Amino acid sequence: MADPRSGHGSALLADHQHRHHRHRPGGNGLVHAVDQEPARPDGSRSRLNTDKRTMKLQRNEAVMKSITKILYATDFSESSLPAAEYALLLARLAGAELHVLHVLGEFTDRRKTMIQPESMALLEREVEIQSLKAMEDFCREHFAATVPYTNAVVMGIPFQEIIRQAKEVNADLIVVGTHGRTGLEHVMVGSTAERLVRRSTVPVLTVRGKD
Repeated sequence: MADPRSGHGSALLADHQHRHHRHRPGGNGLVHAVDQEPARPDGSRSRLNTDKRTMKLQRNEAVMKSITKILYATDFSESSLPAAEYALLLARLAGAELHVLHVLGEFTDRRKTMIQPESMALLEREVEIQSLKAMEDFCREHFAATVPYTNAVVMGIPFQEIIRQAKEVNADLIVVGTHGRTGLEHVMVGSTAERLVRRSTVPVLTVRGKD
């Protein structure tokens, strides 16, 4: 069921609202099993492997009890999956609600001046449609029938929008992926996680991705 909320970022919708969708697994939404992924209705399971980390996180019971909402930011890439594993595991162990976020980078002023306003509007709409579909596919594959979750696609500067969304949903923890790149790749790809850690007042868990 869609759950639209007003937001502060420049989302792609005409009324500048963030696109949110809320999902809950079958039954009462309570999570009991922590040793393996719950089966989906068709008998399949999420590709995410959380078993190895369960016992270590269970030991820190006080931390688990303090987490009720988790914001997980993703770019849908394979390198973001290890962070998804941790976000899902933490949500299950803590009984927390999971908020899945994807941030689209804004079109630069230079690009905007090179494209007619009508064409820009069509382009933004097409990007929105593709991103929303990618989000639904990603969540269906990795989070369906596991924990209560919402998802949102917004446009803006990634680290700023992640911080803004975390405050909006009252997240207790932000989970993002990172990598081991160096040099130019590090400057271009790794700056979001670093800026997030430096500027967020909400605790941030960074998880090394698959390079």
